[in-house]
Amino acid sequence: MCGSTLESERLLEAFAVDGYFAIENSVGFAAAIMRYVPGCVSGLQGPCFYSPRGAVLHRRLDTDPTATLEAARNDDGTVDMGVLPAFAQMTGGTEQLFLKDSKFDYQAEYRLIWRTPNDADGILPICGASSRSL
Repeated sequence: MCGSTLESERLLEAFAVDGYFAIENSVGFAAAIMRYVPGCVSGLQGPCFYSPRGAVLHRRLDTDPTATLEAARNDDGTVDMGVLPAFAQMTGGTEQLFLKDSKFDYQAEYRLIWRTPNDADGILPICGASSRSL
């Protein structure tokens, strides 16, 4: 799940939305959502950091991790999220899950990531949860 650390008209326009909700306790929110994610084993959260496109932190490897990520790119330019944990291990760790192109730095993105042993498909409905419990 992605959000922002800023309240911004530019973000509302960029994502073509007319509102947002504020999360005051990200740790509590993430823990509440975790109860509804089937098989969830752990989670991560934190702000993204921004770097020019193509700048990738990585360990010394026999293979090019950028090529691995590019091979997982879909026709619409998005990346198959299933490859991200493997990519993170190849390139130096979980910080890669928070790396984003510097052209998006105005978003001040904050990510919440839940890990499961299986691929996630579609939207996960959070049934029975009220805004007070999240």
